Amino acid sequence: MNTLGYRPVKVLSHDSENNAARLWLRKRGWDVTKHQVQRLRYLVLNHHLLRIDGRKSWDVAYFADLLDRSTDRTAGVADVGSVGSELPWILHLAGFQRIIGCDLDSCVTRMPFGRFIDYRHGDFAEVVTEVDLGAVTAVSTIEHGINPAAFFDAVAKRLRTGGFLCMSTDYWPVKLNTSDMRPFGLPWTIFSEEEIRFAIDQAADAGLILDGWDGRIPLPTSAPVSWNGFAYTFILLVFIKQ
Repeated sequence: MNTLGYRPVKVLSHDSENNAARLWLRKRGWDVTKHQVQRLRYLVLNHHLLRIDGRKSWDVAYFADLLDRSTDRTAGVADVGSVGSELPWILHLAGFQRIIGCDLDSCVTRMPFGRFIDYRHGDFAEVVTEVDLGAVTAVSTIEHGINPAAFFDAVAKRLRTGGFLCMSTDYWPVKLNTSDMRPFGLPWTIFSEEEIRFAIDQAADAGLILDGWDGRIPLPTSAPVSWNGFAYTFILLVFIKQ
């Protein structure tokens, strides 16, 4: 634990945590499933319904709560992998004024709240050049072919001192081999505990630390996520730039 009272490493243990997170978002007025005007605008622009993945409520709500309590509304926040990512929409509803959303998929420019969120098509390291960001977020993104060391280095160069990197990814303590699978045409990794610990070391090399971490990764009590024939869970990590 740290002075802000958040846990820098958490693991999703049960789907009921997603249900609780969705209710919390709804009470705050941040549940995008209830914003019908934006959903209609999305339908007009994309010719299909906006899909919000309820399985991602847990980490999205956790990051939103942390940034709401800790980060100035005028501080820039960049979200990586913003196609379908609910977090930048929530941050807009929470009153953040400088939100960037980037993705390799060009349809990122047709995501909700486009009048208020600066959507950019391309690689994060190339299209986000700001160097004073208060936070970078990446919800279920790095497992799809991103080099963690290069990503941490790029993030560290863009965060102000004390800024946050809030990221979540697919996780299971022992290695699950997904090397022959390419969902969305991209590689897919379910990170093992060994790989997560290695990534934490890589982040530290870039100047991103887990403030107050006791060195333990919680053991999941179940595998609440099932996708492409694999059962696993999610892990979230909150780094701070030294």
